[in-house]
Amino acid sequence: MVRVRSRLPRSQGIADSLRRAILAGEYRPGDRLPPERKLAEQLSVGRSTVREALKQLEQLGLVDIRHGGGVTVRPLDRASLELVQHLIVADGRPDRDVIEQTFEVAAALIGATARLAVERGSPAVLEDARERLAVARRPELDDGAYFVAEQEFMRGLEAASGNFVLCLLRNALSALLSQVQRRDLGEALRPPVEVIDSIAKQIDAAIEARDARGVEEGLLRLLAHRRERILAVAEMMRAEPG
Repeated sequence: MVRVRSRLPRSQGIADSLRRAILAGEYRPGDRLPPERKLAEQLSVGRSTVREALKQLEQLGLVDIRHGGGVTVRPLDRASLELVQHLIVADGRPDRDVIEQTFEVAAALIGATARLAVERGSPAVLEDARERLAVARRPELDDGAYFVAEQEFMRGLEAASGNFVLCLLRNALSALLSQVQRRDLGEALRPPVEVIDSIAKQIDAAIEARDARGVEEGLLRLLAHRRERILAVAEMMRAEPG
């Protein structure tokens, strides 16, 4: 049964309720959702509101809408990347498996970024990336300044790679993982100063030597630390009372 949260716009609330029902397995791939007219009557809303909610599900890739053929649930592996934001934290509870899979994709992107940056980056662009890395390495930075510097360094590498899509994909993954980060956990998520310094030295030397493997290994060390901390936060959130 569709239950709508009153604080949300009606179409959004209906879309969210149907999405949760689909993800919970109440509607399986190939199933048809209740007709638009029936949903409108059940929820005491206009059919245009239901139609807008169904369009939102279609944009997520969760359903197919066929004129005269109803609304059919699609397999989850055919949905859009946007669906991950609803899977990574479902009803306030982080899903460890989805978080792990997100980090696996992040690791693959790091490898591609390192290789392309070293292969394509001009000396000037790579030097700019090294300068940004030097900023992130400063021990006097507070947590907020460190994370800004870290992001700027990654943007520098992406600029060297010449691949704009890599930047967009990393932005999407960062936004997804931010759902299990808390504003007061900056210190917990930031590596210790000595770890940052060690990793930065490795990456800097590898960029100078145009050693893609060395750059990748350093970035993966940084990612492994972030993964460990975020999974710890996720477990803490899962243990909290509902």
